[in-house]
Amino acid sequence: MTTYVVTTLSDENDAGASVAVPGGAGLSLREAVLLANSSAGADTITFATGPGTIRLTSELVVTEALTINGDLGDDGTPDILITGDANGDDTTAGATGITDIDALTGALNEISRRL
Repeated sequence: MTTYVVTTLSDENDAGASVAVPGGAGLSLREAVLLANSSAGADTITFATGPGTIRLTSELVVTEALTINGDLGDDGTPDILITGDANGDDTTAGATGITDIDALTGALNEISRRL
Protein backbone atom coordinates (compact mmCIF):
# COMPACT_ATOMS: atom_id res chain seq x y z
CA MET A 1 0.00 0.00 0.00
CA THR A 2 1.30 3.42 -1.01
CA THR A 3 0.06 6.83 0.09
CA TYR A 4 0.24 9.64 -2.46
CA VAL A 5 -0.03 13.24 -1.27
CA VAL A 6 -1.63 15.71 -3.70
CA THR A 7 0.11 19.11 -3.52
CA THR A 8 -1.90 21.10 -6.08
CA LEU A 9 -5.60 21.51 -6.83
CA SER A 10 -4.84 21.97 -10.53
CA ASP A 11 -6.02 19.22 -12.87
CA GLU A 12 -2.82 18.50 -14.73
CA ASN A 13 -0.95 15.51 -16.08
CA ASP A 14 2.74 16.14 -16.60
CA ALA A 15 4.35 13.33 -18.59
CA GLY A 16 6.51 11.20 -16.34
CA ALA A 17 5.30 12.82 -13.12
CA SER A 18 6.41 11.00 -9.99
CA VAL A 19 6.20 11.59 -6.27
CA ALA A 20 9.83 12.74 -6.25
CA VAL A 21 9.50 14.89 -9.40
CA PRO A 22 5.84 15.89 -9.87
CA GLY A 23 6.50 18.66 -12.38
CA GLY A 24 4.12 21.54 -13.14
CA ALA A 25 2.34 22.96 -10.11
CA GLY A 26 3.00 19.87 -7.96
CA LEU A 27 1.44 16.42 -7.70
CA SER A 28 -2.14 16.65 -8.96
CA LEU A 29 -5.02 14.29 -8.19
CA ARG A 30 -4.89 13.06 -11.80
CA GLU A 31 -1.17 12.29 -11.50
CA ALA A 32 -1.66 10.61 -8.11
CA VAL A 33 -4.43 8.39 -9.55
CA LEU A 34 -2.20 7.40 -12.48
CA LEU A 35 0.63 6.52 -10.07
CA ALA A 36 -1.80 4.55 -7.86
CA ASN A 37 -3.14 2.69 -10.91
CA SER A 38 0.41 1.57 -11.75
CA SER A 39 1.11 0.43 -8.18
CA ALA A 40 -0.03 -3.06 -7.16
CA GLY A 41 -2.51 -3.28 -4.29
CA ALA A 42 -4.73 -0.83 -2.47
CA ASP A 43 -3.45 2.75 -2.27
CA THR A 44 -4.49 5.99 -0.56
CA ILE A 45 -4.50 9.57 -1.81
CA THR A 46 -4.46 12.45 0.66
CA PHE A 47 -4.10 16.20 0.22
CA ALA A 48 -1.48 18.66 1.50
CA THR A 49 -3.41 21.62 0.16
CA GLY A 50 -6.96 22.82 0.66
CA PRO A 51 -9.73 23.32 1.37
CA GLY A 52 -10.60 23.78 -2.25
CA THR A 53 -12.02 22.49 -5.50
CA ILE A 54 -10.47 20.31 -8.18
CA ARG A 55 -12.17 20.89 -11.53
CA LEU A 56 -11.59 17.85 -13.72
CA THR A 57 -11.15 18.56 -17.42
CA SER A 58 -11.67 14.94 -18.49
CA GLU A 59 -12.62 11.53 -17.13
CA LEU A 60 -10.56 10.24 -14.22
CA VAL A 61 -10.18 6.45 -14.37
CA VAL A 62 -9.37 4.36 -11.28
CA THR A 63 -8.28 0.78 -12.05
CA GLU A 64 -7.11 -0.41 -8.62
CA ALA A 65 -8.48 -0.32 -5.07
CA LEU A 66 -8.08 3.32 -4.03
CA THR A 67 -9.08 5.47 -1.06
CA ILE A 68 -9.19 9.24 -1.65
CA ASN A 69 -9.26 11.07 1.68
CA GLY A 70 -10.03 14.79 1.48
CA ASP A 71 -10.57 15.29 5.23
CA LEU A 72 -7.53 17.49 5.86
CA GLY A 73 -8.14 17.99 9.57
CA ASP A 74 -9.28 14.45 10.37
CA ASP A 75 -12.38 16.06 11.87
CA GLY A 76 -15.00 14.29 9.78
CA THR A 77 -15.52 17.35 7.56
CA PRO A 78 -14.73 17.01 3.84
CA ASP A 79 -12.33 19.71 2.62
CA ILE A 80 -11.87 18.84 -1.06
CA LEU A 81 -14.55 19.07 -3.75
CA ILE A 82 -13.88 17.10 -6.93
CA THR A 83 -16.12 18.22 -9.76
CA GLY A 84 -16.50 17.54 -13.46
CA ASP A 85 -17.50 21.16 -13.89
CA ALA A 86 -14.41 22.47 -15.66
CA ASN A 87 -16.19 25.77 -16.44
CA GLY A 88 -16.78 26.68 -12.80
CA ASP A 89 -20.53 27.24 -13.21
CA ASP A 90 -21.73 24.71 -10.62
CA THR A 91 -25.29 24.94 -9.41
CA THR A 92 -26.04 22.75 -6.41
CA ALA A 93 -29.36 20.98 -5.77
CA GLY A 94 -30.04 21.93 -2.17
CA ALA A 95 -27.77 20.23 0.35
CA THR A 96 -27.42 17.09 -1.76
CA GLY A 97 -23.89 17.73 -3.04
CA ILE A 98 -25.22 16.99 -6.56
CA THR A 99 -24.65 19.71 -9.11
CA ASP A 100 -26.11 20.70 -12.43
CA ILE A 101 -29.32 18.70 -12.71
CA ASP A 102 -31.11 19.46 -15.96
CA ALA A 103 -34.29 21.27 -14.93
CA LEU A 104 -36.28 19.81 -17.83
CA THR A 105 -35.22 16.16 -17.78
CA GLY A 106 -33.79 15.67 -14.31
CA ALA A 107 -30.62 14.24 -15.91
CA LEU A 108 -27.30 14.70 -14.18
CA ASN A 109 -25.09 16.77 -16.47
CA GLU A 110 -22.12 16.98 -14.12
CA ILE A 111 -21.51 15.45 -10.74
CA SER A 112 -19.46 16.82 -7.87
CA ARG A 113 -18.38 14.93 -4.80
CA ARG A 114 -17.02 16.44 -1.64
CA LEU A 115 -14.35 14.29 0.02
